[in-house]
Formats: sequence, C-alpha cells, structure tokens
Amino acid sequence: NPIIRKMKKMDGVYEGDCATYKGIFLKSLYFLLMVIVGAALAFTLANSFLTSSTLLFVLYGVSLVLMLVCGIVAGISPKTTPVTGTLSSLAMGYATAFTGVLIPEYSSIYYLAIVLTLAIVLAMMFVYFSGIVKVTDNFRKVLYTALLASIIGSLILVVCFFIPATRIATVLFLTNPVIAI
Repeated sequence: NPIIRKMKKMDGVYEGDCATYKGIFLKSLYFLLMVIVGAALAFTLANSFLTSSTLLFVLYGVSLVLMLVCGIVAGISPKTTPVTGTLSSLAMGYATAFTGVLIPEYSSIYYLAIVLTLAIVLAMMFVYFSGIVKVTDNFRKVLYTALLASIIGSLILVVCFFIPATRIATVLFLTNPVIAI
C-alpha cells in the first residue's frame, strides 16, 4: 500500500517546538470554534433574503469537497494545518448545519450527529490529555486507515445505491441511524 509505505517513511518529527498539552487543547478549541462559525454561516445564509437556494446548494457541494481535500492535504503535510484545518472546520460546520436544518429529511439525525461528534472529540481529548493514549506513528496509521476505510466504504455505498439490484439493501443500511452516522 503506497500510503502506508509513505507513512512508514515519516518519522513524526517536525520542525519547531514540541507540542504542549495547553497548545493542543487551545488548537482543538480553535477548530471546534471554526465548526461553530461555519454552522452559523449556514444559518445566516439560509435566513437571508438575498441568498438563493441554488447558491446554498452550491456552497454545500463546495464545502463537502473542501472538507475532503483539506483533510487529505493536512494529513499529508501537517505544516499546512493552520490553513487547511481552518478551511476544513468551517466547511464541516457549514455542511452539518446545512444537512441538519435545511434538508428536512435529515433534521432528526442532525442533533444525534452533533452529540456524537462532541462526545468523540471530548473522549479523544480526555484519553490524550490523561496520557492513556500516546500519539505515535502506529496510532496515526490506525487513524489514517480508519479514515481511508470510511471514505472507501462511503464510495461503495454511493455506487451500490445506483445499482438497481442493491438499492434496497443500501437504503436499509443507510436509514439505520446507528450505522448511518
């Protein structure tokens, strides 16, 4: 696997000062705040009389692509994280707010997704700051593998949805609230 080979070559040491718990905590709060700002942007644009629904959907598509591209770039080149992380967080806030509020079919799952996301972020912060988990190269490999599996699984579900023979099973899979999150 070329991605795993590239990650094996990375030594995990970057130029600059060593990260502190306070610095990591503040950066986590900063990115969480950017998600909230992105959500506020979606709510503001949705309630504005000057914004057309076409523009809202175009921004939604752009935010989905931006989340994916910025996340991959930040993973490959950590030095770009101040810019790519901010853009990705803003896009994530916009996309989740748009999905949850402006698309009525998904409004019931919106709050569940927000609560689960906050729970995961807080749990990861707890295990990191308490020293239970050390961020090593192996830990990063596991996280990147899980991200890659999630992306590939989502693409497979999209393809299966457009195949008539698998559409029913795909819809049943996607409408299960535990799995679909």
